[in-house]
Amino acid sequence: MTGRAPEQVVIVGASAAGTAVALHLRTLGFPGSVLLVGDEPHLPYDRPPLSKQLLSGTWAEDRILLASQVELADQGIEAILGTRAVDVDCASRTVTLEHGRTLSYDALVVATGVSARRLEGTAGLQGVHYLRTLDDARTLAPRLAPGRRIVVVGAGFIGLEVAATACALGCQVDVIEVLDVPLSAKLGPWVGSRVQRLHEDHGVRFHTGTNVDELVNDGVHVTGVAIEGGTVIAADDVVVGVGTTPNTQWLEASGLPVSSDGVMCDVSCRVTAEVYAAGDVAAVLDPATGRPMRTEHRLNATEQGHAVARAIMKLGEPRAGLPFFWTDQYDVKIQMFGTPPPDAEFVVEIEETDPYRMVGSYRRSDRTEAVVGWNAAKLLMPFRRELLSAVEAGASRAV
Repeated sequence: MTGRAPEQVVIVGASAAGTAVALHLRTLGFPGSVLLVGDEPHLPYDRPPLSKQLLSGTWAEDRILLASQVELADQGIEAILGTRAVDVDCASRTVTLEHGRTLSYDALVVATGVSARRLEGTAGLQGVHYLRTLDDARTLAPRLAPGRRIVVVGAGFIGLEVAATACALGCQVDVIEVLDVPLSAKLGPWVGSRVQRLHEDHGVRFHTGTNVDELVNDGVHVTGVAIEGGTVIAADDVVVGVGTTPNTQWLEASGLPVSSDGVMCDVSCRVTAEVYAAGDVAAVLDPATGRPMRTEHRLNATEQGHAVARAIMKLGEPRAGLPFFWTDQYDVKIQMFGTPPPDAEFVVEIEETDPYRMVGSYRRSDRTEAVVGWNAAKLLMPFRRELLSAVEAGASRAV
């Protein structure tokens, strides 16, 4: 393929990153064939609303679509849905689907995302939920009714968003977390403690610094969660959010650089001359540390999708970006720009009481590495500009 534009692009993974590649290729004027393969039968949809608006019933399902059937057809994108890719042969440049169909490619994009990590002892047990897909949300939503006892295992972003949604719907909610302070590994103990207080103010009960011993059940349905020390928390349903696993099993025999932490690629999301990776499954080499880094944030999926489309079209290297994520819990929006190092010092930059807002920075060696805001979108902007300027300056020096 060297020296000529690809004629057929196969994108495996029909979520945010894969759909962004497909649509952006057309925006950039790509004239060839674009095939978008998804293992779910649904049209491409957005995942962040699953734990919030869709779970609470405030949004209809069509509102989370990333592309309608009409849009895909108008853009000349062939969507092959409800089928899984099971193998790739890089020598012949072909992808095999589970029902035997073989797709030839000039450029292949791996955008298969991640799966929820399973809790031991939950296989076949009714009332245990994981929230990664539209079908997961459809199953869980009717269970969140006033008075029902919901236990959330894992106080990460998904777990806490589910806790907030369940609490707002009138459920009795308990959260179990192995860390002493929720989110402290990502946001630090100051912000993590504030998030915990927010939930406790709404009636959520926390059990921190502890592990799950077992899921108590009647042989068919879960009835409670036993934690260290012998305490059993009664449960009508249990929602598990204990991390994710990259979906790379189908690549094991491909010879591509795959590890337990995803598909290895360079800063342009290039794996080999003909293969790219984007989204949650992509482990992108971080020039600053020399280590691959996987970023499970929604906007990252779109940005990497656009970067891959540009690389396929040979339109130059992507601009340096600034990691960004947000989470909505109750009436609070928490936003972060940058990636705080574990040894960073947290400094409260702005704190207001009416309305209740704050901005904090994460500093290391007199350098601001990240900023976080609590209901402070406008207040964050000057800090974002400063961070972005530093990132772009660093990228220029690296060149």
